[in-house]
Amino acid sequence: MIQPTRSPPHRNGFTLIELMVVITLIAIATAGVSFALRDGNATLLDKEAERLAVVLETARVQSRSTGVALAWLPLPQGFVVLPAAELAGAQLQINANAISPWLAADLNAQIVGAASNVQRGVLLGAEPMIAPSAILLSLGDRRLRVATDGLRPFSVQTADEVATP
Repeated sequence: MIQPTRSPPHRNGFTLIELMVVITLIAIATAGVSFALRDGNATLLDKEAERLAVVLETARVQSRSTGVALAWLPLPQGFVVLPAAELAGAQLQINANAISPWLAADLNAQIVGAASNVQRGVLLGAEPMIAPSAILLSLGDRRLRVATDGLRPFSVQTADEVATP
């Protein structure tokens, strides 16, 4: 007579290895999500710095192509690009429609170093080479510089980078 073989008893639950693998996968996914989520102010400052670099380079190209010197002027609510001759006048009249608002309401822009070619703004002349210029953007405790050495295009740098403005 053949005896029936007994099947091993069923175990309910997971082995220790299976639990460790699942916990590891959850930890990796959580770390990935936390790195993907950035501070909103940091993102706004990065976007604003990139936008400003593009605006400054566009104005520089426009100035070269038309032969009319332009100037970038920071304002509390935003910035404006206008003919440099308008900055020389005693009374500056700025059309409210010409102002490009900042992405963040409490963003601060300051012309630093030798960049204040024109008393209140950055001169973007019609010549291929301009004076070295730097603009410091700050939002909260984070700061970025948008700078050029006068020959190369404007680029975004961390405020701590030691470079020619």
